[in-house]
Amino acid sequence: MRHLARISDGVTARVFAILNELAIEAIRAGAERITHEDIESWKPALEKETMFA
Repeated sequence: MRHLARISDGVTARVFAILNELAIEAIRAGAERITHEDIESWKPALEKETMFA
């Protein structure tokens, strides 16, 4: 959870956006869960980063 707070800069909207993206990917992959490894390996898409600038 610390990593999630770090990559989102503690901004609630970013936390939810990251978790939403990870959840969609987990469902598509058939895992239906977000793991610690998923959070650690998450990388922002460039166009999404500009939304929060």
